[in-house]
Amino acid sequence: MDGAVKNLMATGVDQTKKHQGPYKREYQKIGQAFSMLGHSLDIKSSGSEQSFLAEAIKKTGDTYNQIGKLFEDQPKYDWEPLGDTLHLYKGILASFPDILTVH
Repeated sequence: MDGAVKNLMATGVDQTKKHQGPYKREYQKIGQAFSMLGHSLDIKSSGSEQSFLAEAIKKTGDTYNQIGKLFEDQPKYDWEPLGDTLHLYKGILASFPDILTVH
């Protein structure tokens, strides 16, 4: 049981790092690519279909950037509370051999 808890804690730490690092960067890279495409298509003739397309592509880029931000923030709702609970549980498990020795 102790090994399984340590393994899950290590997995949680790894996932937290991935969410705040590579996963976030990938979505922001995609968002930046869409934003750059939208800016390159941007024609200042208001009301043209080309202008609407450029704005839609830029908003797609912004959405991907927001998704990257959500990936960065998500571990504090999932992995960090689980990690705190597992840390407490690990402490309880560490005291069991002494309790069993006494009894």
